[in-house]
Amino acid sequence: MNWNFSPRILIQGIDQDCAQEYLQQFDGHRKDIVAGITDQNLDFTFDEIPVFSLITDAISSAKGMTTSLIFSHPYLVLNAVYEAITAQIKQIVIYSESVPPLDLFKIYQKAKLKDVKILGISQGGILIPEEYYCGFNYGNIFQKGNIAMINYADQIIAVTIAQYLQKFDLGFSKVINVGNNLLSQIDWDLWLQMLDEDKNTEVILINLGEISTKETKNLATSIEKISKPVITYLLDKNHLKSKINNNKAKVISDQIFNNLYTANSSELIQEYLQNSKGIITEDYQAISELLISQ
Repeated sequence: MNWNFSPRILIQGIDQDCAQEYLQQFDGHRKDIVAGITDQNLDFTFDEIPVFSLITDAISSAKGMTTSLIFSHPYLVLNAVYEAITAQIKQIVIYSESVPPLDLFKIYQKAKLKDVKILGISQGGILIPEEYYCGFNYGNIFQKGNIAMINYADQIIAVTIAQYLQKFDLGFSKVINVGNNLLSQIDWDLWLQMLDEDKNTEVILINLGEISTKETKNLATSIEKISKPVITYLLDKNHLKSKINNNKAKVISDQIFNNLYTANSSELIQEYLQNSKGIITEDYQAISELLISQ
């Protein structure tokens, strides 16, 4: 099972402010977005993108949609996912944050039942620099190269690392933001196997913010199954945050449902990952040297 990078993207919740901010950044790639669905503003319009209130109308207007990108209000995300799945869309990227935990459980159960791939929640996104953008802000920051990045953190972390690596002329084959929420269920096998088979990828960089014990174990198991080198960066929030312009970074721990899942300490994460092949670092300044050496 792989990701379909055909640029036929539906935006659900196109009338939300976060969707508008996203669309303003990608004038050159709006052609990839074939339709939009409003949450509540039935009179909403957007230049060059057909906007509908019902997904059935959008499907009739624009055939062959591969992916739904969801910016809907958190309490409307569950319905948006159900509507996309009913419309036979097999890839769903959830950018929305603060989705209720019970709704998340229902989303993952429904997706598994219908064999639908879910990326996100909380700023989910995927891109191929200069080619394909879906849910990733500041995509122009990522120059082309042979590094694949999986980011388990706020998107601004991936952007900041990309800016830092530009100094060393290091670029990316693919960048995947799996979200920054401890309740997310990540298909590590899907993403790591896809990158392992990607002819343009030579090394994989994984950024880990706070992550649950279950996901850490799943990640370690998936790393063992692939052949390409893996570097895992355990987020040093204090040092990295000082590099981010305009203080746009969110404190990742503020996004976590601490009463439901307990995040691992960096020591515990290292304990789980140290027996899997790969290199672990807590120093973002070491990332460039480690990537170059692979």
